[in-house]
Amino acid sequence: MANDFSKKAELYTQKLDELAEQASVTSDLDGQNSDMVRDAGSAGTIYLPKMTIDGLGDYSRETGFPTGDISIDWEPYKLRYDRGKAFEVDDMDNAETLEVVTLNMFGKFVRDKVVPEMDAVRLSTYASNAGTTVAANVTAEKDALKAVLAAEAAIEDVASIDGAILYMTSAFKGLLKVAVPWRFGAGEDPDARFETFDGMRVRTVPSSRFKTSFTLGADGFAATKKADSDQTHVTGKASTDAVAINFLLLKPEAVCQIKKTEKMRYFAPDVNQDKDAHKWQYRLYHDAWVLSEKKPLIYAHVAAAGA
Repeated sequence: MANDFSKKAELYTQKLDELAEQASVTSDLDGQNSDMVRDAGSAGTIYLPKMTIDGLGDYSRETGFPTGDISIDWEPYKLRYDRGKAFEVDDMDNAETLEVVTLNMFGKFVRDKVVPEMDAVRLSTYASNAGTTVAANVTAEKDALKAVLAAEAAIEDVASIDGAILYMTSAFKGLLKVAVPWRFGAGEDPDARFETFDGMRVRTVPSSRFKTSFTLGADGFAATKKADSDQTHVTGKASTDAVAINFLLLKPEAVCQIKKTEKMRYFAPDVNQDKDAHKWQYRLYHDAWVLSEKKPLIYAHVAAAGA
């Protein structure tokens, strides 16, 4: 049984990866700018390019083309999040339930623990490095609509809105639903759901993952409080309490998120020296960044402090 179970470890890992991709609201950004990542050769550091290029100059019929300059600076980025957890399932519990215990355990672990923390880290990083940040409390439908239109205009002032993703809480999305008139035909069931807004993809984010800063500890993550300022795993400024993010509008090319290591190790009961139990070890070494020259492609709308 142990050998058969060991062979299934790789299959379980693949299934959990698929589950994580489905459950994550930031999976759309996986692989973005990954082709530009350069390994620094030192532990925990990667390099991302920052490019500057000269604009057009006057062409001369005597001297020809004006000389231009292109420079690429490789900026170092440190991976901040090296997370992990080990679980054990008693051999008899696993055998008596036909492995249902293990399957349910890891499904719940990924859905309820891994994915929410990963999304929280990424979204708070993007919001805290946005080119434009507006702090205001929004309770009226018309104000919600105006806020999104203002964000759209800000992005369009520097780039095309095509491909942009609009992240928002369900509460904010509810305000937008009321603000925009809906038409229902005779005999049709009412359906106010929408997956795009002015061509922007809409992703609904659970409010627990949508704060400006998070503190990571031994048992998951939580919104940052002033008292946490001595913690080492903080995604934003620890000098103030984290505040809720109402919505976040970004162009995918502005960010980079990578998993340098995501692995699951398995030890059969006969190998486990501590218990007669199946032992699983999960490790996730990852981070997310905003490219410095592309901050204008991110617009964050957050709640006013103290709200």
